[in-house]
Amino acid sequence: MTGIPELRSLKKWRGSKWQVVSIESGALAPIDVQAPIPFHDELQRLYDAIELRLERVPQKVIAVTSATHGEGNSTIAAYLALLLYRKGNGFSTDQDYSRLPVPVGNNRVLLIDANFRRPAIHKLFNIQNDVGFSEILQHKVDMEKSMDTRHATKLTIVTAGQAIHSVQPFLKTGSLTRYIHAFKQYYNYIVLDTAPVIPYGDTLAMGRVCDGVIFNILAEHTRREVVQRAKERLDEARVPVLGAVLNQRRYHIPQFIYELI
Repeated sequence: MTGIPELRSLKKWRGSKWQVVSIESGALAPIDVQAPIPFHDELQRLYDAIELRLERVPQKVIAVTSATHGEGNSTIAAYLALLLYRKGNGFSTDQDYSRLPVPVGNNRVLLIDANFRRPAIHKLFNIQNDVGFSEILQHKVDMEKSMDTRHATKLTIVTAGQAIHSVQPFLKTGSLTRYIHAFKQYYNYIVLDTAPVIPYGDTLAMGRVCDGVIFNILAEHTRREVVQRAKERLDEARVPVLGAVLNQRRYHIPQFIYELI
């Protein structure tokens, strides 16, 4: 168990100027890439919002971030990447993916763990994290040597790697831009799991190569003023927010009433 919340159900919330998806969460097990996504319809709404905002962008680079630690960014990034792959490769919500042959489709999706502080993507997909994005940025390893392609889906994953502090200067140089540009030659969706905005400047530095971010909020945990401060930092860095996720939302009245609101 990783301790990262698992998304159980999502519901569109219209009480915000952002596109907000709310989440009820529980314990997380490693992701089965062949299994149906349990909240496919709700993630579809977030996907639709992204496509609407970025309809003229052929190769989309999307970051998932939050204000503080422990808000479930890695889970959202992982399942979003899996959804993006399936959207362009002939999957439907009622199929048994474990019995399907590997499809040959149009969507090529790259999931990057760019949270060097608390990396988790390698745990979710049960892969090694010996080398990864930090080593790529520091020119210590070839890109191909740090990539893991899930054979069941052809979803490509780059873990965070081992470096924590030594990679930070490379986020402010042309190294980040150069490698993201190189990835865009092969992938039409790039999803980055990034560090929280308040304690670190990593996501702000990466924002210049992203088309936008999905902002994750842990309900009844992260204070409103902290969320606002994080949003202001993103605005100051000119990083557009494509949508928000309200994570671990509790229903204080019966859920069916929320569906009517």
